[in-house]
Amino acid sequence: RDHSYEPRPGDIIFFDWEPDGYPDHVGIVEKCEGGLVYTIEGNVNDDCTRGRYYVGNTCIFGYGLPAYQNPESPALGSPVIICRRLLNPVLLYYG
Repeated sequence: RDHSYEPRPGDIIFFDWEPDGYPDHVGIVEKCEGGLVYTIEGNVNDDCTRGRYYVGNTCIFGYGLPAYQNPESPALGSPVIICRRLLNPVLLYYG
C-alpha cells in the first residue's frame, strides 16, 4: 500500500474494489510511465483486457514481486498470451 512504489513490468497488481481491506482482483503490470500503471487483467467482462490506473489510485491494494530469473527483464512474452494461458484452464473448469 506504499503509493511511492513504482511498479515494474511483470509485477502482480492487487486491487481492492470494495474498499474493505481485502484484495478482490489481480492483474499483471505491463508498464508504468507518466504516473500511470498499465495492466493486463483477466475476468473483466469474461475477457482478458488491458487497463490503466494512476499509480496512487486508492483501489490499488498493493503489488506482488515475483522472483523472476532476471529481474531486470522478466521473460513474460506477450502479457495477453500469458494472461490467456493462465486463465484458460480456469475458464474451462468453471465454464
